[in-house]
Amino acid sequence: MLLKEALQQINEEVGLVHISTGYELISYLQNLTSAAYPSLILLDMNLPLLNGKETFDLLQTDTNYKKVPTFFLTTSFKTKDSKFLNETGTKLLQKPDSFADWITIAGQLANQCCTGN
Repeated sequence: MLLKEALQQINEEVGLVHISTGYELISYLQNLTSAAYPSLILLDMNLPLLNGKETFDLLQTDTNYKKVPTFFLTTSFKTKDSKFLNETGTKLLQKPDSFADWITIAGQLANQCCTGN
């Protein structure tokens, strides 16, 4: 996974857990203690079974996960996605074409994880 490689180049201490579906994410989070909650959640808009927006909506129903900054990752940007992002205050990251651009995104995410900015 390119993002994981890019994160390791930016900051080896930043961990990444890859989960394939929204349902798996919900299950994974429910099995964590509050001390182990992630620093941020990165959702693909096009997750299988339960898409990114549906997963986000479920996360927002639980006060524990509502506090975790969430970013969306997508290959294509749609106008309806823009409305959703504006309403929820979440950020969208476009999947890059080059590894150098993945490094840039990894730097932004690592900064968010380490400083909360």
